[in-house]
Order: sequence, then structure tokens, then C-alpha cells
Amino acid sequence: MSKIIIAIVICGFLTGCEKEQLNNGHSGLIVVEGYLYAGRPVDSIRISQAVYFNSSDTVFHGVSDATVSIASNGITYNLQPSVRQGYYDYPGNNLTINAGETYSLNIIYNNQQITSQTTVPGSASGLKISENELLVDTTLTMSELRDSSLLVSWSNPNRDYYFVILENKDSILTPVTVSATSGGFGDGGYPGTGTGTGTINLARTFQTRPIQDSLYRISLFSTVGNYGHYEFKLYKVTKDYASLYQSSTQNTINLNEPFTNINNGLGIFTAFSVCDSVSFQVKNKLLDNK
Repeated sequence: MSKIIIAIVICGFLTGCEKEQLNNGHSGLIVVEGYLYAGRPVDSIRISQAVYFNSSDTVFHGVSDATVSIASNGITYNLQPSVRQGYYDYPGNNLTINAGETYSLNIIYNNQQITSQTTVPGSASGLKISENELLVDTTLTMSELRDSSLLVSWSNPNRDYYFVILENKDSILTPVTVSATSGGFGDGGYPGTGTGTGTINLARTFQTRPIQDSLYRISLFSTVGNYGHYEFKLYKVTKDYASLYQSSTQNTINLNEPFTNINNGLGIFTAFSVCDSVSFQVKNKLLDNK
């Protein structure tokens, strides 16, 4: 299974409401970014030194000399430093991350104990997609093509948190190119006014913010911009992860301390469940739909 890359901005940990002046350098605390995935090995626990918000130090200072363990059901599993700076993983094969179970993280560093706990969320049910093909009719106007979409739905009666990863599986990306006779492209190739041609060229992988929905629209302009084979993966996440995401996307005018669930430290220890996936294709209707 391919690695999932989740980018989280953890900033402003040591900024208070009074905005007091802080010295540059490390705070003495550590930052934990710990992620457990149901059914996968433990290899995404990262520890680093916290840096003051107004510090000029932009280098990642990974901590590789901590004592790290994970406990579940009365059994403790000792992690070891990875070849990646600041990362820790479990070398054995007897630690299984299961949906619904609770896991405790314990770190000893500089004679201090840092702890946290998370419960792996369960899976969603009823994942389905409206069609397995998104056909692009390049003879249509841009305004008409804006309605080109597929609908993916799942059961979410309790409004739990999910995020979606949408990935083009082709080795070579082929951008969608359309001709617009009205409602064409504006500056930079974005849909606008006038006439002309343009290319809808989005990244290979698209990831959403945490959502509490049970329906997701795959749109030609906003989520897919290349032809080919796609995989839609649905992940269930904890409320802690959603809280961190929301606090870390604040603006620079009104900075508050981002959410943390690390006792005697900073950061996040959380878990994800890969609920299910569906596949579809984006095809040129005139060339491929025969």
C-alpha cells in the first residue's frame, strides 16, 4: 500500500494572547506528529524540538534519542528510531492497529514523560459512486462543462469526520484540453469570459480537508483535471485531527495556539481508518466513448 502524505502546518505553539516577546531558539518542549493507520504497520511517529514562533530557525530538528512505546490491551510495544530523522517505528509484526481499539503513546525524553491516547475510528459503510466514467465533451462551452461531475456517497448518520484522497493512477498525466466558444478562459487558463482554448491541469493527488458529509462531488474543474484512471479513497478520522486541522489553518492576524492532545508536549497523536475505495475514469467522450 502506498504511503499517504498528510501535510499539517503546526505553527504558533508558543504564542499567547498577550503576544509577549520571546527569545529565538528552542522552547524545551517537543512536538509529536503521531499517526496510526488501521491495518498498517506503525511507522509514522515523528518527534522534533519545538521552536519559538518568532524564531529565525527554520531547520527541522528531529529527536532520535527518545524512548518511545505504544500500549494497547495491557501490552507495551517498544518503538525504535527509524532511518528517517526524528521518526520511530515498530520492528515486529505482532502489533496490529485495529478499528475501535485504544492506543496509548508514551515518550521519555530529557527525563520528562510525554503521553497521549487515541482510539482508531471505525469504517464507513455503503460507499458507492454514481458512474464509473466522467466523460468530457470538448465541444461544449465552459459553462456547460462546469456541470460535468460524479457523485460519491456513503453512510454517515452521526456526522463523523472523514477526508478524501483522489489519485490519478496513470504513469503519465494527460491534461484535459477544451475549446470554449463562449464562457472561455480568463487569465492563467482559469474559466472566465471570452473565447479560446485552455488546459485543466491539476495535480496527480487531491486531498480534502476533514468533512462531516456523506456526499462528495467529483468535479471536472475543482478536483480532476487529467484524463485517466482514478481511485477515490475515503478515510475516517478522529475529532482531534479535525480540531488540529481547523486551528492550524488560522490567519496571521488572529493567531491562537493550535490544538494539541499531547500531555507535557505539543502536537497530535491520532488514528485513521481506510474505509473503502472506488475507481473511475476520466475520458474524452469523442475519442474514447465508442
